[in-house]
Amino acid sequence: MTNNSIPTTYIPLEKFHIVPLTGLSPAELKISAKRTSRDREKITHTTKLNAIAKRLGITGGFAAYEKEYNGS
Repeated sequence: MTNNSIPTTYIPLEKFHIVPLTGLSPAELKISAKRTSRDREKITHTTKLNAIAKRLGITGGFAAYEKEYNGS
């Protein structure tokens, strides 16, 4: 039996939100933001993307992360 599943790393955000990361490309982070599990409070998609970028050490939000990732 082979295991073809994608390895997942979890990043905790504030307010009990957990983001499953399967990759670091901007497209993969957008998918991860959609799959975020929450316990109490709602959080918008854009806020999740900005929080993920911040947890990865990028200031300036997700737009800055995309620029950094693409080398611009």
